[in-house]
Amino acid sequence: MDAKKPYVIAIVVQLIYAGMFVVSKAAFDHGMNTYVFIFYRQAAASLLLLPIALLLERYLIIRIMLAASACIYNSFYLLRFERYYYILSAGRMCVPCHLCCS
Repeated sequence: MDAKKPYVIAIVVQLIYAGMFVVSKAAFDHGMNTYVFIFYRQAAASLLLLPIALLLERYLIIRIMLAASACIYNSFYLLRFERYYYILSAGRMCVPCHLCCS
């Protein structure tokens, strides 16, 4: 089965493209605007892929959210009590923000 897997995937992709072509041809023949069709196509794809992405990347999402919340909390906490700044060529940047979030 492993030797046939690329062929099966290629056939499935071609079937999806053919189905998309038939649906888009029927929609355009009935007078649907191109931009509206693209919006509906992208919305449907997002709704279809979002649960899959959340399921497959759930541990990465948790780690990213924990890191972001810790960075935001540390930035607000340290900014409140420490006022150490250094000058960059673009302007002023807070040391705790730079150390935590960069």
